[in-house]
Amino acid sequence: MTVALREAYAYCESVTRRSHSNFELALSLVLRPRRQALQAIYAFCRLADDAVDLPGRAARDAIAAVDSLRRRLREAFAGKPDGPLFIALLDAAKRFQIPLPRFEEIIDGVSMDLDRGRYPTFEALLSYCHRVASSVGLACVHVFGFRDRFALEAAVDLGIALQLANILRDLKEDAELGRIYLPAEDLKRFGVSEQDILQGRCTPQFLELMKFEVARAREYFDRGERLFACLSRWIRPCPIAMACAYRKILNSIEAHGYDVFTHRVRLTRSQRTLVLAATALRTVLAGRSYHLIPRSLS
Repeated sequence: MTVALREAYAYCESVTRRSHSNFELALSLVLRPRRQALQAIYAFCRLADDAVDLPGRAARDAIAAVDSLRRRLREAFAGKPDGPLFIALLDAAKRFQIPLPRFEEIIDGVSMDLDRGRYPTFEALLSYCHRVASSVGLACVHVFGFRDRFALEAAVDLGIALQLANILRDLKEDAELGRIYLPAEDLKRFGVSEQDILQGRCTPQFLELMKFEVARAREYFDRGERLFACLSRWIRPCPIAMACAYRKILNSIEAHGYDVFTHRVRLTRSQRTLVLAATALRTVLAGRSYHLIPRSLS
């Protein structure tokens, strides 16, 4: 590995470590060079998010930032990476055969936040979730290594599950930005108005809506977690830790009576430790019936 490439991956690692996110927790369970590739993917996602959500950034500047990001991504895949992030991302994409559309879909997803703050149906929301989350999962599966397309289908469902948990956890913060991700058809079904969400009214109707949305997210976790059996035991801890962490978010929302307006759900240090312990146990239990020869790292 050249000095420039080593420094590029070190940059992506620093971005991941500073995030203190659940993704950073999961990546701690992966060995090099796969961990480095996953950190490059995370750093790219962080840059994409910041393009539209950086505090104080005007809409016009956000559009320009997204356009610049798309240009830099395509130039990187054309062999002209601009900066350490794209040097690392290009190397990871080549090493693990991650196609360009995976990353372009992520940009398409964050771009939806620039011109759409509402989703009329769950199908419309699924399109958003697929771009901002499932596309990330699909890129990660290339790094994990897989033997059939069933893994890709499960990764899509797991990505949707993680994004739905994010939406429910961040409902208050997103509303403060004028965004309501919960489908309008669901609000209507349960008798919840947009003003209820925007003003943080925890009505009985809202609590029933949240109960429904949490149950829906768990259904996607059930489907997405089929991915684990498609992976070798030595790589499973990463997606298992992600699923455990975000299931715990749903459990915390439920434990607080579905009131996300007055209770901000965050994993404590002890909860993060429990996630790692649960991951170790699930890895052992899930690993008894599957064997995969890892793809060469050469």
